[in-house]
Amino acid sequence: MPVPRSEIIERSSLRDVSRDRLKAAILDGTFEPGERLHDAELMEWLGVSRTPLREAINDLVRMGLVETEAQRFTRVVSPDLPRTPEVITTLGAVLSGISRDVAVSADAEAREALARRVAPAVDAAERKDSAAMEAAVADLFTAMVASAPTELLRRATADTVDALLYKYAIAPLPLELEVDWANVESRLRRLAAALRAGHGVEAQLSVSVLLQVAERAEN
Repeated sequence: MPVPRSEIIERSSLRDVSRDRLKAAILDGTFEPGERLHDAELMEWLGVSRTPLREAINDLVRMGLVETEAQRFTRVVSPDLPRTPEVITTLGAVLSGISRDVAVSADAEAREALARRVAPAVDAAERKDSAAMEAAVADLFTAMVASAPTELLRRATADTVDALLYKYAIAPLPLELEVDWANVESRLRRLAAALRAGHGVEAQLSVSVLLQVAERAEN
């Protein structure tokens, strides 16, 4: 007997809503790195049964935000290594591609809004404030991903970028960062100009160079 379509939609919705709420709680620090997640408490909080909850958790495992071991634990991931060039390289590949697509596909109003989001990062670069820079750039990239031209691309990229930025943010900061602040500021200004002008290749190059600068600072 065929399963009614309405039940499929309802089941999928519970899974999606649970995943999105759990992800948001991890990203905003409500659930801390290494914190154990208990099914009974999560089911009560989310108002769902065990099946959609475990499906949501499995999604977060695939994203790299949660780790599990059968019969032992489900917990938020913790950093076990310093920030690695692989994370930054992957971010660079994803985000530079998105910046190119957005610069080409978004309308002038959307591009202007994104360009204005570059300003806090420029200000942080001028002040040589690493923490403010990370926050501003994360906000910029989140907005850029939300402006991707298709829903499928937005969803897939958002999950990937969220997980990578989370891993980057929770890893221990080096005691001293040697950042080429002049280069960072220059590239940010060029990114803003490329977004305003709709120059996809220049936007892509600017983001790629920014991430390369970050990678060199971590080494």
